Order: sequence, then structure tokens, then C-alpha cells
Amino acid sequence: MVEVLAGALLFFRATTFWGAVLLFGALADIVFVNFEYDGGVHVYSSYFVLLSAFLLIYDIPKVYNLLIKERLTIPVHYYPTFNKPWQKWSRVLLKTGVIGVFIVWFFYLQGVNFLYDPYKQPALKGISELRGNYNVTEFKVNNQVIPYSPLDSVRWQQVTFEKWTSLTFKVNRPVDLDLSNGGGSPMRDINRTFELTGVAGGQRVFYYEVDTVNKVLYLQDKNRGRQNRETREIEGKAARSDRKEKPAEDPWISAETRKIIGSEDEKIHPLARSTRRTRGMVTEAEEPGKESTKFVGWDQSNNGTVKAQAPLRKRMILHYSAINGGNRVILKGIDENKDSIQVVLDRVNRKYALSESTLKAGKYD
Repeated sequence: MVEVLAGALLFFRATTFWGAVLLFGALADIVFVNFEYDGGVHVYSSYFVLLSAFLLIYDIPKVYNLLIKERLTIPVHYYPTFNKPWQKWSRVLLKTGVIGVFIVWFFYLQGVNFLYDPYKQPALKGISELRGNYNVTEFKVNNQVIPYSPLDSVRWQQVTFEKWTSLTFKVNRPVDLDLSNGGGSPMRDINRTFELTGVAGGQRVFYYEVDTVNKVLYLQDKNRGRQNRETREIEGKAARSDRKEKPAEDPWISAETRKIIGSEDEKIHPLARSTRRTRGMVTEAEEPGKESTKFVGWDQSNNGTVKAQAPLRKRMILHYSAINGGNRVILKGIDENKDSIQVVLDRVNRKYALSESTLKAGKYD
């Protein structure tokens, strides 16, 4: 709001000074942060600070004379004159058009994004009957009951089905840190990893696609941890290589089930869909690969040429049944280690110290 307001003030001569002051003060602080924390937009933010300073050059001596020397100061400005009618109308039309595009139209687009495609937050709604927080009442692995213990490294704790397509739970074992920091502007929900930022204590986050006919969840771990950097390095080598190999198909979701699940792009609200998003989803979609690894190119290190394999995400396939309106949920299937599991969840109304916000991004009804 500060940046947009300051930009609007620059369009009128009587308020140009205040707009430049506001931009300089707000963005100079951002420049400091970018340099200190390596934000990646050093030049872009510095660009606006320097331009704001340029607009203030003429007025700074007058401000110094008024505030520091405490002398009578009468500002004098020189403006170009537009005597011809076409010049006057062109000025008005250009200014109105720019303000209309960058304030009115962009404000509308931001409103649409807030409602139907929140920044970094998954856009698709999850299964309504499963939403909520749950205690793990029963947990079986390979038909063996694992009793509750806060120190157990296998048993799930504090399960949550989010409003969107995420299942989260805790386990008492360390997980790799996600170094992406939820950055960028990913189009696919599985790549929106803001839920992992700052995560510790064994928190797991799985993205799911759902076969609503057979009531099956196909889950993939959102956290690729340190694999992110390694995978990018391998893919970079693949991009520089002329040789390619067609990967084998990944059969973990059948073609028939894919038809039931449907396209993620087509599930987006019509107001939030765009050609940019459609292209982004195609670009971000993982190529089908082998069940354990994905071929992404050739690695010519270690004095030889070998296939470079990038690990796929950890996966689970779980059948679900919701009892009594979702107050009890039973999950059965195969976990990430290819073991059979059965999890009985009972809904719990978790109490929070802070009251719930009335401002909520996204529509998941």
C-alpha cells in the first residue's frame, strides 16, 4: 500500500515531493535488507531509490533552508506548458491510462488472486469432510499396533487435513530442511512449500490428489530437502547435454484414475486461470520416471558418462473413510517405505491462544 500510494502521488505535481520522500524512505530500508540478507533483487530496489533521490534533488536545498536554517522559504517550480489541445488531451489520457492500469486493474487482479489463488498458498480446496485437526487413536504398521509414545520415531502425531490439498503430521525424527524458503511463484500446489518454512520437530507435509470415486488419496512429500540443490545441478548438466533418454513411465497413478482425478489446471477458479498459469503448470510438472528415481540427464563427472538420477518425492497411497461426518477418519494403504499402514484419526477441537483472523485468503468452500 505504501509503494502504490507513493507511486500515485508521483503523478501529480503538487504531491510529487511527498511521493518521492515516501518511496525513498520505504524502499531504502528494503535495499538495506536485500543487501544484508541477499534478497536477490538488489538492483531492482536500488533503481527506485536512486530515481526517488533524483526527484528530490531540486527540493532538498529548500527543505534544508526551511528546517535547518529556519529561514523563510518559498518554493518555485518550473513546469512545461501544453498550449495545443492535442498535447493537453494526450497528457490527460496517458496519465489516466497508466493510473487505471497500475492501480485500478492491478488492484482487481490482486483481489482475484487473494480470493482464488493466494500467493504461495495452495489454490485447490481439499476434501471438505476431512478438514480439521486429529489425534491418532490407533496406528498400525504391517498389522502391528504401535502404541502411543511421544518418543516413537514411526507413529504419527498431530494430524491435520488442511482446507487445501495438504496432509500434515508430526513424527519424532529429524527431517531435512527445505532450503527453498517457499520462494518463487510456483503454479502447482505441490510446489507451494510455504508450509515447510521454518519447520522443525519432525513436521511432515504431503500434497494429495484424490480419487473421489474409490476414495483413495495419492500423496507426495512436499519436502524434497537437500535434494533441491542436487536435483538442480543434475538438471543443469542435462540441459547442457545433447543426449537424451526417454524415461520409463511411472505407473503409480493409472490412466483411469488420472481421468477421475482430473487436471489441476481445470480445477482452478475461472477468474484465476490464465495462459501463464497453464504454461507454468506444464513446465513444473515432473516428467514420468522410474518408481525409485527419475532420469533427468547425463552426469559426466568422475571421468565417465553415467545416467544422472534424481530421487522422486516420497509417496503414499491411502484409502480413506470418513465416519460420523469426519469426526473419525480411517486411513489404510501403503506408506512411503512401502509398508502397509492403518491409521485411525479422531477429530479434536484445538484451542489457540490467539483469536481466529477474520481476514482469510482463498475460497475453499
